[in-house]
Amino acid sequence: MRRGKGICNVQIIFPSGKKSFPRHGRKSGCFHFMGDWSPVSEVVCIAEGYATAASVYMATQGFPCVVAFDAGNLAKVARVVRKSSPDAHIIICADNDSNTKGNPGLTAANAAANDVGGVVAVPVFKDAQ
Repeated sequence: MRRGKGICNVQIIFPSGKKSFPRHGRKSGCFHFMGDWSPVSEVVCIAEGYATAASVYMATQGFPCVVAFDAGNLAKVARVVRKSSPDAHIIICADNDSNTKGNPGLTAANAAANDVGGVVAVPVFKDAQ
């Protein structure tokens, strides 16, 4: 994870799929980005997880994408992006947790987008309930 130019934490993904961060590492407002992001970027996409951001980056053929690492960090990262790129169109690429009570991914994405004047892109899954 990065904020500015330094590393502030790392995410560990175990073979079981469990994800965690080392104790005492900073996460709030930290992120990882891919692509060419600058203060004059026209569009910046923000996603919860690395796989989503990488998929968006490939699908858009190179829009700058930012990984927030969890739903609770989306709004904080969106504010950092907005401060750095005040004129950018910010797209929050939501996790659609439709099978989880309250759909936390979509709920957090909507809150982050509202906070920074962005929009939400949400996947629709054929087999979702």
